Amino acid sequence: MITGIKRRIVIHYTLVILLTVALFEGIFIGIIHFYYYDGIEKSLINHAEISASLANRQMNITKQNLDQNLSIIRDNLIHEGADLQVINEEGRVLTTSSGFGIESLIKTKDVQEALRGKTISWYMNNDVANERLLAVSTPLIDEGEPYAVIRYITSLEEVDRTVQNIYWISISIGAVVMIATFLISYTLANSIAKPIYELTGATKKIAKGNFESRIEESYIDEIGTLAKTFNYMAEELTKNDKMKNEFISSVSHEIRTPLTSIKGWSETMLSGDLANKEETTLGLSIIQKETDRLIGLVEDLLDFSAYNRDSIRLNLSTTDLSRLINDVTSQMKAKASNKHISIIFDTSDTQVLSEIDPNRMKQVLINLLDNAIKYSPQNSSITITCTETNDNVIVTVMDEGNGIEEEEISNITKMFYQTNAHKEGTGLGLAISQKIIDLHHGTLNIQSKINEGTTISVTIPKKK
Repeated sequence: MITGIKRRIVIHYTLVILLTVALFEGIFIGIIHFYYYDGIEKSLINHAEISASLANRQMNITKQNLDQNLSIIRDNLIHEGADLQVINEEGRVLTTSSGFGIESLIKTKDVQEALRGKTISWYMNNDVANERLLAVSTPLIDEGEPYAVIRYITSLEEVDRTVQNIYWISISIGAVVMIATFLISYTLANSIAKPIYELTGATKKIAKGNFESRIEESYIDEIGTLAKTFNYMAEELTKNDKMKNEFISSVSHEIRTPLTSIKGWSETMLSGDLANKEETTLGLSIIQKETDRLIGLVEDLLDFSAYNRDSIRLNLSTTDLSRLINDVTSQMKAKASNKHISIIFDTSDTQVLSEIDPNRMKQVLINLLDNAIKYSPQNSSITITCTETNDNVIVTVMDEGNGIEEEEISNITKMFYQTNAHKEGTGLGLAISQKIIDLHHGTLNIQSKINEGTTISVTIPKKK
């Protein structure tokens, strides 16, 4: 049973073709009817009028000599395929070309109208022979008054048979066209509905969490584009699902590590000698450090939530970016020194002013430096520059780290994405930094070469 979109397509196509075929069938039947019946009728009317004119003018037949000239009329005014009748005013048949029906009375409509001076045709049924007849009657006029009728009668049996055959052929062709239309529309509907059904099934699988579901891309036109778009969406969902799982794993690890450390040192301090100042100081220092890690993680998660709600807002003020970078550099040097990494920044007194949110921009710089330290080898250096043009301020962070694969560069600013899932972090830093830079109407550009290092440039307009 045909249902859904297939049913609608088949019905619509079939209905359109049915109406078109019916219209052309009607026009064709009308033309055939006109060609055969009207042609015969006009031919008989024309012949009857010419015959009456010949009888009146050239044969000099009048009311007084009609009976003497019946044979002349019969011999000279016959029409092939039609029976000629001469009928007087009383409706009596005086002569016929076939020799039948003489002396019979005819009071039919066409004869009555002809005796009033009109040429008229009339279709009638011959019940004896079971056939249709066409009669054309025209008056013979003497001194302006009709006195007799010349009548031609022809059988329509052959014409009816021919026309009916043409009708049946026409109807058969129409039926064949409709069947072909139905089959073509069904095939077309199936070609459209099949990928939609596949798409529906694949969508249901994805809705249930099966992101590996795909559909064929062999279709053409918009259907093929839809299939490719769906598969692209499924691939992106697969990547996002993988990143989400990695994110959950990373966050779980990030939370577990400081909590384990805090719990361990808390138990150690409680079970130990609290009078041991050195041990207590060390424990409290580690607890403070791990607490700061947890606070940073929570702040990242809060920023992630704000990112998703698109509710990150800026508090703009004219800020010296050079001084801000210097503050961040001083803050991050302790972490860099643990890996013997030097951070190089020209701390000249030149001001580089820009209208920014200093706290948000500090967050970006800390993230860039933190990543540079994380992915740089020991005994390397990180170089920071801050330059300005007429309209923009450009901050560049260059490291000598492992570099980033070219195909990964376009992904590292996406949520949860990490080039190395085993490294610490949540994969949110660069994504949030990108959002902050976008809100400043700036741009973030990343260039990297494997085993040579990565250069990240942040361009911010001086004025929003």
